[in-house]
Amino acid sequence: MFGHSNLPFASTPDRTDGFHFFSLKIPVTNELVLGARIEDVPPVMLARDAGLTRLVGAMFRAMTQHPAQAGQFAAEVTHMVRLALLARGRVRPRQDEIRAALHAGYLHAAREILLRDLHRASLTPAAVATELGISLRQLHALFEPTGLSFARTLTATRLKEARRLLYATRERGIDEIAFSCGFDSIATFYRVFRATYGMTPGDARRSPPPDRDDVSSNRHPALAL
Repeated sequence: MFGHSNLPFASTPDRTDGFHFFSLKIPVTNELVLGARIEDVPPVMLARDAGLTRLVGAMFRAMTQHPAQAGQFAAEVTHMVRLALLARGRVRPRQDEIRAALHAGYLHAAREILLRDLHRASLTPAAVATELGISLRQLHALFEPTGLSFARTLTATRLKEARRLLYATRERGIDEIAFSCGFDSIATFYRVFRATYGMTPGDARRSPPPDRDDVSSNRHPALAL
């Protein structure tokens, strides 16, 4: 749902089995919306099957999953607004600011795919590029500014999930966790785990778990996503 409003609103669930509702209200500035007219943009659902909707959703979900890091998402908020305006036909796709927003959105969407499919040892850049509807060259270009290639990002994602599972599912064997996170070689898993965390998976399981991020969020009252 995206639109402009200066009025309070209420939401009523269509189902009775529970749901999670997140709302982001963003103060409007001319710079944020690139001079586009938005006062006449009523709140409507963005098309569920649209590529732009996927990019906006990926950034929005990243914010809701890491509320303690909300202050680090200022750029993503700007990009989300501009992509939503692009989806509503209010800005031009060839603007530099829109290109930057598309880049950020595709990067978040690619990371979601990595997290979703990290258990697949055969996961390839080509598969991710095809799902996103971009070229292989474009996919690799998404990761260049991060300092980590696609392959390194995938390995880091697998390691992070494996370390989480070592603490969360102590009844599972280390080999089982490694394979469930997409590592096709136990030797490789031990080598990269030790190189990254300075300890073996077994040592990590016996040590205290990492501190959790403090959960907090700030909401700002205008544009609603």
